[in-house]
Amino acid sequence: MSSIYIVQEGMSIFDVCLNATGSLINLDAILSANNFTDWTPTLSSGQSITIPDGVTNDLNVIRQLATYPSVNNLTGQIINDINNVFNIIPLWILLTGYWNDNGLWVDTAFWID
Repeated sequence: MSSIYIVQEGMSIFDVCLNATGSLINLDAILSANNFTDWTPTLSSGQSITIPDGVTNDLNVIRQLATYPSVNNLTGQIINDINNVFNIIPLWILLTGYWNDNGLWVDTAFWID
C-alpha cells in the first residue's frame, strides 16, 4: 500500500523524494503517482504527496535526514537567522573599519596589506 508524505515549509519535490525514500532514484515514480507533469511542481506546506509502492528506500539516508542539522528543508527560524546575519554584515564592516571591495577604508585612506 502506498504511503503519504506531508510537505513541510520550503520543501521542493526533490526534498520530498529524499526525505520520504532516501533516494532521488524514486523521483519519476513519485511524480507519476501524484500526476505531476514536470520536475518542478509547486508544493505548499501541508500538502499530501503519495509515495507509491515499490520505491527503493534507503533507511540510512532517511534516518540521517531526520536529524538536525542534516534536514533538507528550511524552517522559518533558519531563514530568519540567515537574514539577520546578512543584515548585520554591512553594519559590522562599517563599525570595524573593514574595507569594501575597492580597498577603501572607512577613514577614506587607501591601505596596503
